[in-house]
Amino acid sequence: MKKVVFLFLVAASLVFAGAAAADTLTVNANAAMGGTNFGLDVFHDNTSGAFVEDLTPDDESVYRASFLFNPNDISPGANLRQPIFIALGSAPASAGCAGPAFANTLRLYLYLSGGAGQNYRLQLWGNNNQCSSRSTTRVPVSENTPSRVCVEFEAGASSTGRLALAVVGENDVCPTSGTGAWAERAMTNNLQSITRVRMGTPATNGFNAGESGSMFYDEFDSFRTLAP
Repeated sequence: MKKVVFLFLVAASLVFAGAAAADTLTVNANAAMGGTNFGLDVFHDNTSGAFVEDLTPDDESVYRASFLFNPNDISPGANLRQPIFIALGSAPASAGCAGPAFANTLRLYLYLSGGAGQNYRLQLWGNNNQCSSRSTTRVPVSENTPSRVCVEFEAGASSTGRLALAVVGENDVCPTSGTGAWAERAMTNNLQSITRVRMGTPATNGFNAGESGSMFYDEFDSFRTLAP
């Protein structure tokens, strides 16, 4: 079993690679969750990506990750479809699909429809081999409240592959794999793998150019095994 743990202790301790332009990444006490002293504060103004990147995955066909997340004060104005976590593979989706050098094997979006006062939701999307994507259902996440986000990926042929998403309390552990606590989707994704992971705001939201605000992350960990 391989486990990667990423705790935001002080600004100098970012063990991931980081990328930020107009948007900013800071490690501060305001973003702390789960009993830590500091967390990752991602200020997003929808003009560029701002993220930390884990380079330790090695063509993983089975992958599990979890992190603490608080939407905090991001303000979409109307509609929001903001990627907050992306796992990239080592090749395009398949030989017949045009794509970049790194395919977006998984994409986790934060949604808000209908403007202020509506419910935030998370939805996980994954690459299918047939030049298409599949998604889980949307799972509620609370504004201004920390939650633990759990993500699982399994590559498989003939619809034996899987992507799964669960959201639990800040102090809870991820549920056992395959239980009803997960929103799951079967996939034919045996050509997919994971070689790097980006967390923060890895891309802009094309639905709403006016969004801005800070989101908080903490206690990232990942495994080559599924939740026991």
